[in-house]
Amino acid sequence: MHDETFHILRLARAYCGEKLPWFAPALYQCNIIVTEQVAIAAIDPNYNIYFNPNAIQKIKENQSLPEVASQVGFLWIHEISHVLRDHHDRSTAIKADAKLWNIAADLEINDSDWRGLKMPTDFPGLHPDKYKLPIGKLAEWYYY
Repeated sequence: MHDETFHILRLARAYCGEKLPWFAPALYQCNIIVTEQVAIAAIDPNYNIYFNPNAIQKIKENQSLPEVASQVGFLWIHEISHVLRDHHDRSTAIKADAKLWNIAADLEINDSDWRGLKMPTDFPGLHPDKYKLPIGKLAEWYYY
């Protein structure tokens, strides 16, 4: 299963690099780690990106390859956005609660419109609209 998961992850990364080329340098800097220790996906400040193989397989079920690339690609761009937006250092600077900060950071990221990418339907993420919050705000705004 890990070989298939790696194949899907690499395909989705290439798809993102083609659709959103300005993300390509960061995408290809990542070290892919397949682990069940994360719920869906996560990234650390050192560009280690973690994907749960069961979540990737769930996305793959009953979907065409373009849909899989679009949804797994969304996860790639979402996670790399945490690093590119410097969320780790920003949270440290305000001594934020880790769980609340992650929610605020997800709200900051998920209001973006990435051409060709779609939030996974089986794992809907946080979006400001769901909470009647304005879009386009920084994580600090959502946090406070």
